[in-house]
Formats: sequence, structure tokens, C-alpha cells
Amino acid sequence: MRRDFTVKPGYVAFSNLTFTLGSAKLEGSLELGDGLRGFLYRQPDGGQTLAYWSVSELDTEPNRPDRRITGQCRRSFALSVPKGVYAGTDIFGTPFQADASDGKLRLTSTWMIAYVNGLSGLKPAVPFRAVKKSGAPRRTEYDRTIVYRVRLSDDFVLSTGRDSVDTGKERAALKLEVWNLSDQPKTGRLKITGCRVEGLPGTVSVPAFGRTVLPLAITPEFGRDYTGAVKVSGTFDGRETSPLVMPVVAAAKLVRESRRTGLARSDRPEAWRPNASGQMTILRNDAENALKFRTRFSRGDFWVYPEFRLKLPQESLRGVYGISFEVKATPAAGVKQMLLMAVYGKQREHGEAVFLKVVPPSEKWEERVVPFPPGEVDPAKIEMLRLGLNSTVPDITYSVRNVRVIRTAK
Repeated sequence: MRRDFTVKPGYVAFSNLTFTLGSAKLEGSLELGDGLRGFLYRQPDGGQTLAYWSVSELDTEPNRPDRRITGQCRRSFALSVPKGVYAGTDIFGTPFQADASDGKLRLTSTWMIAYVNGLSGLKPAVPFRAVKKSGAPRRTEYDRTIVYRVRLSDDFVLSTGRDSVDTGKERAALKLEVWNLSDQPKTGRLKITGCRVEGLPGTVSVPAFGRTVLPLAITPEFGRDYTGAVKVSGTFDGRETSPLVMPVVAAAKLVRESRRTGLARSDRPEAWRPNASGQMTILRNDAENALKFRTRFSRGDFWVYPEFRLKLPQESLRGVYGISFEVKATPAAGVKQMLLMAVYGKQREHGEAVFLKVVPPSEKWEERVVPFPPGEVDPAKIEMLRLGLNSTVPDITYSVRNVRVIRTAK
């Protein structure tokens, strides 16, 4: 949703997806032809719906800011169906009709998914087989009318990915809201794990269709990788509640307690391979002991992600917790987003990579610390780093210095 409360295209596309297929069951895939993908669904009324699209770079290339879609990828195909007029929608729900007066339903696909309804008699080329679940079934019937919400204080910093919080202080304050969405008042006990907690009462009472706010102070518990998770659960009127889990990281503690060493050659222009959608220059600024990356764009997407290829094995990042560096940009208002990419290969522009969001730079020197999330990044597999940004202006410059690796605890 935009700041003016209008919805973005993705919201409309997802709404149409759930409206069309929300009650349907997947039957399997259909063979529509080269460069086409199709999946057949059975609706509750017995009719069939086909979801189809053309294969594009979205299917064949990894997700990255510089990925381009070459044209609409328009491709035609036909289905053998009973005579009649069939209705469908495009990705955004715009309706269309297709006539199959000769028993052939002729459709044209693009790289965006579309749906055609009212089909019958189609058999999937590859039937869908549900995966059997292992282990004992979950028997917990949560009381979903009790909902938890956390209001963070300035002791926390929300990550750029908005999927975790950084605790700048060892002891951090927050407010825990306990909401009751039922028409009956409820009383229960809370359980908070993953931290030491202060201010938690023995019992909590919540009015009907109301909330109770609890001012708390927590001291999160972190593992060796400087990450943790605070979990809030409880039991109200004899029923367990759906838990709230808040991932926490300790970036400041990571920097404070770890040994940082300079990344060799990172201050040399020739060590960075130009990689941008415009005309890029990399210069050494001796006065500031920094590298200056300037890119001028003419058209298309504005992105610049120069590549630093590691010399292995001597520059291996095995055992590294993250990367730190100082950065500034001009104009800073032109930075759409900044990313550090951990690349598992040395192929120019492409290859498997993990995208790590960086707090966008200002026009003054500021330090950025980018941890490698455990389970998401394997430092031992990194062969190349890309450090750059997406721009909203046709001429942008950013400077980087003091690139360091955060290796081991002291």
C-alpha cells in the first residue's frame, strides 16, 4: 500500500489470485507448448480453471535488481474444449472472453499470469501429488481471539528488511499489547522466552473487544551468531494462544565483541569490476582515503553494482560474521535502495547470490554494518561481493572506504 493509502499492483494481483483460486484444488500441470507454463485447478462446482503464462527471465534468472524482462513474451496456444464462449481474467482481474466455436480455445499468454474459467474434461500431464506430512499431527487449537502486538521504543532499530530488530542496548524497553477480539472478557498468564523480562504480571485481564498494555523491559539472549528470538505465548481461560515471535540481532554487540580486519585490495579501483546499467567510473579519492563510484544513466533501470572478486583461498570469508564499511552518496535523495550481494560465483552480473539490504547512505560519512544471517548466507561459499545501489536520478555518485570483515570474537 502506498502512503496515500492506494494499493500497489501487487495487491490487486494477489487479490485476483485468491478470488480465482482460493477455493480451488490443484490437479496438476498441462503441457501447453514450448516457453509456456500451465496449471489446472478444480473449482468447488466441478469446473476447471487454467492458470497460464509465458516463460520469461522471471522463471529462468535469479531475483536481482538488474533483472530485465525482454518484451511481453507473447505466445499463442490452443486447447481442445467443448464449443462455447469462455471467460477469463488477466493478472489484475480485467475480464476477457474467448470463443471456441470450432472446439479450439485459442489463447495468447504473456509473462504475466492469466486465468481462464469454465473448462471441463482436461487431464493434467503431470498430476499433483500431495506430500505426506511426517510426524504427529499438531493438536493445539489456539485461541485466535487473543492477539499480541509489540510497540518498540527507541532502544530498538528495525532492520532494513523489517524482519528483525537490532537492540542497541543490553536492556531495552517496549510495550506489549494484548488484544481480545472476542465479546467476552478474558484472563490468562503470559510466557515470554528468549530473554530476561522485567515488569511481567502474574495474570493479565483483557476486556471484551479491548486491549491491555504492559510496559516491559527485556534483555534478549543471543547465540554465538549474535541472533536470537523473543517469543510471547500464553494461556487464557484454559486455551493456548497463537505465539508472537520477534527475531532480534545484536549488530552493535557483534561489532564491539568481534575482530574486524580490512578487506585486502578493497581500496583499489582495479579490484572492482564495473557493473552498471549506465556509464560507470571508479576513481581513487586519496584525500578521503576512499573509492568514488560515479554512474551516469541514459535510459532504462538505473542500477550500479560493482563486483569485488575474492582471491581464493587466501581471501576466503569462511567464519566471517558480516561486513562493515563507511559510505556516503550524492545526491542521497536519489538512492532508491542499497544492497550488499554475497555471490556464490564470479560470473559478471549473474549467478546465485543473497541480497542483503543496507540502510541507504546520507551525504555524510556514516558506517554501515551488514551481518550475514545464519542459514541464509554461507560465508565459505562466497566468491564475490557486489556493493551498490539502485538510483532514481540519472547521475549518482557514492563513495566507500574502510571495508572490513567481521571475523571472530575476541
